[in-house]
Amino acid sequence: MPRTDNTDNNVETSRGAGHETIRELSLQERKPRSPWEIAWVKLVRHRLAVSAGIILIVLYALALFADFIAPYGFDSEDRTKSYLPPVRVRMVDAQGDFHWRPFIYDSKFQFDEYYRREYPPDKTK
Repeated sequence: MPRTDNTDNNVETSRGAGHETIRELSLQERKPRSPWEIAWVKLVRHRLAVSAGIILIVLYALALFADFIAPYGFDSEDRTKSYLPPVRVRMVDAQGDFHWRPFIYDSKFQFDEYYRREYPPDKTK
């Protein structure tokens, strides 16, 4: 068999009679795929779909661990401390004990010598 040019998809070898073309050989050796496998391969090749899937996995993980991430309910709000600056979330208390649930210390309201508001943490509670 003479060697043909590579413009078409039939690439043939020049070894003589009895040899199949590379394209025919690869089609015969290929295992048939299910529609799910074909869909999975197409999905994995699509970058936007993969990144959206990762975002969905992160959001579902946040929903599973919502009690750990935000342990306080919406009804545990204190309106008297609405001007309180952001407070550091802690896992270790003043005695050095580790806690599995994050917590914050209560804050006191006071003024410094220049009459600026200060909110020092109250570590007694």
